[in-house]
Amino acid sequence: MEESNRYKRQVGELDESLDKQKELLAKRGRELLELQESIAFYRKEVARLSEANNSLGATNNTIQDVFKKDIVQINTKYDRKWEQLITLSKENPELQKQYTDLQSGMEKIIRQEIKVAIQDRRGD
Repeated sequence: MEESNRYKRQVGELDESLDKQKELLAKRGRELLELQESIAFYRKEVARLSEANNSLGATNNTIQDVFKKDIVQINTKYDRKWEQLITLSKENPELQKQYTDLQSGMEKIIRQEIKVAIQDRRGD
C-alpha cells in the first residue's frame, strides 16, 4: 500500500509538473504569437517608412536641382549687372565731361547773346 501511495503521489507530482509545463508552453506560444505579430507590424512599418524615405529623397533631389538652376540664374544676372556697372562707371566720367563742356558752351553762348543784346540797346 505504501508503494501504491507513493506511486499515486509520483503520478500526482508528474501530473502537476505536466500541467505546469503545458501552462508554460501555452504562455510561450502566446508570447511567440505576439512576437510574430510585432514582427509583421514592424516589417510593414519598415516598408512604409522606406517608401516615405524614397519619396522624400526624390523630392530633395528635385529641390536641389531647382536650387542649383536658380543659383546659376542668379550668378548669371549678377555677372551681367556687374558688367553693366563697370561699363556705366567707365562712361560716367565721360558723360560728366560732356555735360560740363555743354554747360560751358551754353554759358558762353548766353553771355555772347547778352553782350549782343546790351550792345544793340546801347546802339539804339
